[in-house]
Parts: sequence; C-alpha cells; structure tokens
Amino acid sequence: MYKQAELFMRYHKGNAIDYTQKYAQEPLVEDTEIYQDLKRYRYEISQAEGIKAFQVFTNAQLEGVIARMPLTLEELK
Repeated sequence: MYKQAELFMRYHKGNAIDYTQKYAQEPLVEDTEIYQDLKRYRYEISQAEGIKAFQVFTNAQLEGVIARMPLTLEELK
C-alpha cells in the first residue's frame, strides 16, 4: 500500500488552473447595502403615503435601478 502511495505522489501534478474563481458565485443583489437602503426608503415612502410598498416601485424596478447605478437624476429617468 505504501508503494502505491509513493507512486501516486511521484506522478502527481499540481493543478495549474484555479477553478475557484471560475465557479465563484456572485453575491445576491438582495444582500447588498444599497438594496437594503432602497427597500427601507420605499417602505418609509409607502408608510408616509399610506400605500403598499410595491406601489412606490416594484422589486424589479428596484433591481433595475441598482443594475444601472445612475449618478444623476437625468440618468435615473
């Protein structure tokens, strides 16, 4: 058994490619700070107006804003 282990170790080659980066998962948009801030803002507006949160803007619209990351009011429109 020891001879087999030595044989395997002798012919072992290290992996030249780092697959951890290739298959790493991106963080969920729901886990980002800006997503939480926008949801909080949406909730506060909905409470002040007396309407449901989705009537301020939907989750899809919220994710669209985050994807575009507008820096000015014109970019937001």
